[in-house]
Amino acid sequence: MYVAAPDMAMGSQEMRWFAEANGDRRACTGKPKDLGGLPHELGSTGLGVFQAARVAAPHAGLRLGDATVAVEGFGNVGFFAARFLAGAGARLVAVSDSKGVVCNGNGIDFEKLAEAKARTGTVAGYEPADKTCCDSILDVRSDILVTAAVPDLVGPSDVGRLHFKLIVEGSNTRSVLGDSKGRGLPPRRCAMDLAVKRVRERMGKEGP
Repeated sequence: MYVAAPDMAMGSQEMRWFAEANGDRRACTGKPKDLGGLPHELGSTGLGVFQAARVAAPHAGLRLGDATVAVEGFGNVGFFAARFLAGAGARLVAVSDSKGVVCNGNGIDFEKLAEAKARTGTVAGYEPADKTCCDSILDVRSDILVTAAVPDLVGPSDVGRLHFKLIVEGSNTRSVLGDSKGRGLPPRRCAMDLAVKRVRERMGKEGP
């Protein structure tokens, strides 16, 4: 059984088309509410990423409310993951999207970031920001990295440049375990996907 789900540059409208073309509402998740989907504003996948981070943080020696976080992606997953993490007291220090990276070691205000993204089309429109911090989210120094967009974000050649204590994987594919020199990723990694949302929608239970 294969259950489709929205990915990069996709949303509820594309899932509507998929379900209608297949003649089965249960063929996909991420559908509009009128087709039995969970409302987008619940941010269910991003919430799952947040919960994974909350549970994993103590195992990495971190208190989530004191941790610094970098989030790769600010779409269906990253937007809500960032919102829930910031709401729990974590300090957002870097966020990326397809057009750039914004960094601020003193913390990024989530609401202002969301407004800047809506206004300029990219998180790089956020102010104040450190324009020289890095060219890639992988070069950021923070306690936690959330991957929430590009599949295969971390390759073997990237392992030596990482400075994270915990990687929470919200994107589709899992990162490599290490490189040819035997250097490995942080020992604490966790992953979260759409499983809960898929099951709930497939059972025909609409969102609240």
